[in-house]
Amino acid sequence: MTRYDAEVRTTFTLPHPPETVLAHFASLEVIAAATADVERYQAHEDGRLAFDFKEQNLGVAKFKGQYTARYAVEGDTLTWSTLTEEPHNSGTEGEATFKAVAEGTEVSYREAVFFEVEVPAMVAGMLKPAMVKGLESTVNTYLKKVKGALG
Repeated sequence: MTRYDAEVRTTFTLPHPPETVLAHFASLEVIAAATADVERYQAHEDGRLAFDFKEQNLGVAKFKGQYTARYAVEGDTLTWSTLTEEPHNSGTEGEATFKAVAEGTEVSYREAVFFEVEVPAMVAGMLKPAMVKGLESTVNTYLKKVKGALG
């Protein structure tokens, strides 16, 4: 198996109060709706969110992602991480903090994502730049959807 990792860090401001923005970003339904290529998901009352993703054709391999992550709010911070005791071949881990500013809420966001896929060894390294770019694009598209859904 070859593992591909990417991390996105960004800070942005939204014209809403911190409580509203934090509640929106922490909503399991919002998270699931903004996540790309979901075949099915299951939200649990304890903050777990399980994903099964649509099969992706990567050219040299096909990939069908799966993971369960736990989301938790403590104070002004939302954290999440993949539960490694659950079946997974991909995952996410990160945090977002929500701070009141004159314009609304400043969000400091960091997310690390990965997936593991069986690819021929001779092309694994050559694929890395494209795979990392794809993972970064997925996170940025997710953020755009979450922000857009807030209005």
